[in-house]
This record gives sequence, C-alpha cells and structure tokens, in this order.
Amino acid sequence: MIKKLLFYGIIIFAVYEGLSSYVASTNSASQHAGPSSARENPAHESAFDKVVREDIEALAEVYKSEAGRLDEIMNLLSSSDKGELGTQEIEKRYGRVSDQLALVAARFSAFHPTTSQVANRHRQVVNSLNYLALTGRELKQTLLSVNEELAEADSLLALPKSEMGQHRERLLKIRDSLAGHDEKLQRELDLLQRHGKTAVGAIEELETLTSAHGIKIG
Repeated sequence: MIKKLLFYGIIIFAVYEGLSSYVASTNSASQHAGPSSARENPAHESAFDKVVREDIEALAEVYKSEAGRLDEIMNLLSSSDKGELGTQEIEKRYGRVSDQLALVAARFSAFHPTTSQVANRHRQVVNSLNYLALTGRELKQTLLSVNEELAEADSLLALPKSEMGQHRERLLKIRDSLAGHDEKLQRELDLLQRHGKTAVGAIEELETLTSAHGIKIG
C-alpha cells in the first residue's frame, strides 16, 4: 500500500514528454524550413510588423540552439525504467532532467524580445521551465526520502516479532511521515502539470504568432 507512493512520480513524464515531443516535431519541421534570410518580407509590412518579425526570427534561433539539450532530456526520459524508482533512477529521471530544463531556461532567459507580443509569451515559457525544474528537484528529494523510510521500515519489519515491538514507535513515525509525503507528492505533481500546461500553451501561442510570419520555431 505504502509503496504505491513511489509510482506517483511517473506522472511527471507526461509533462516533460509533452514538452519534449513538441520540440522534437518543431526540430523536424525546421529541417525543411530553410534559413530565415531566404524568407520574403511583404512589401506592405509596417515598421511595427517588421520589428515583430525580427523578434521572432531571433527567438527561433535561440530555441533552435537548445535543440540538442532538449533532445538529451528526451533521451533521459526514454532510456529510463518507468517501472523502477530506485535511487539511481530517481536521480536520473528527476535530478538530471530538472538540471537540463534549468539550463534551457537560463539560455532562453538571456534573450530579451523587443515587442510585448513575443516577450510576454517567451517569459511565460522561461518561467514555466524554471518552475518545472524547481518542482522536479523537490519531487526528487521527496521520492528519495520515501525510499529511505521504506527501506528502514522494511528492515524493522523483517526483525523477529520479539524485537519488533521495541521499534513500534519508530514504525508509527515512519507511517505518519509517509502519509505526509503522500500529500506533498500530490501537491508537487499538481504543480508540475500546471507549469507544464502553461509552458506548452505559451509555446503554442508563439507558434501561432511565428506561423503568421512564415517562421518555424526550433
């Protein structure tokens, strides 16, 4: 019953994989998009539209530059065992993925669009990635704590019945602590889903904006 707590963390993949899959599809599309310099600028383009387009072209290059790191995130997720949540898997799936997301966010945050149309959506993406990375690290620590307490409980429960009674108080504390972890994991997963949806939504809005100017992100 208690060990089912360990599997709550699997839901995080729905968030990470959704974002990574989006990047994979845009990377594929960019191979056929051609260089931005080859695009034609409409003769009737206003000065403001020109600034927006320049913002978008610059943003597309920034996003494209992180394709390798986002591919690494995808590889980390696809190569991990979703049915196993030992210490090494937790470190790999939540620690390393979160670290890579934080690096992507840092690279993205160095770009400052001029126009609010691009800047606001770009900032949403950056903030969401930072929140995902932070929450992913917190989830990693929670799962590691669960692992440690489960291991201790298993060790105590393996003792002869004559000795087990001496550890009753500790077992009750572990039970209460695991119940607290249960609630914490659920809160963390809710945050991951919320920030993941915000990130994907902002990227989709950017894609709509860029498509209107004949530009591909990634």
